[in-house]
Amino acid sequence: MMLRRILLALALACAAGAAAAQTLSSPPPVPGVIEVGSLIGADMNSTADQPISLLCPATACLMVDFTVTNPSGTLASATGTLFASPSATNPINPSGTTTSTWAGMTASTSAARVALCNYAAVVAGGSPQSSGTVCPNAYFTGSKTIYLHLGAGEGSAATVDLRVFAFPLN
Repeated sequence: MMLRRILLALALACAAGAAAAQTLSSPPPVPGVIEVGSLIGADMNSTADQPISLLCPATACLMVDFTVTNPSGTLASATGTLFASPSATNPINPSGTTTSTWAGMTASTSAARVALCNYAAVVAGGSPQSSGTVCPNAYFTGSKTIYLHLGAGEGSAATVDLRVFAFPLN
């Protein structure tokens, strides 16, 4: 009877620990997509390049989107996006879009999600490795540094948490 109670207590403790470990502040957009990097406290008033270190745990990864969460206040005018190179060169978005706006986000807003590369379009265009033509700056192996660059700052102190998601390609 005592052994049964001990085993039950251990099982409950393990289940509680597993549930706590699975809590995400920003869930991935689709099954199989993983978080590969983040910039916590991104300065939404700075137009300087803000580096984001990425790490791909698979053979290769394809960045599909990023989320912006936890604004420190109401965002009204900050615009920008992610780039593969410093100084706002080589936008990761394959359409070449260089601005995303987060106007209207408030501290009580849940999240804004910004698409970078449509994985279905990559697969339709051939193998995922053909992303060199479909999403040239979204495909990477190993570790990579990308940059948040704002074309326009907020005009006053403001921060957000930014998380980058990718689809692992094995």
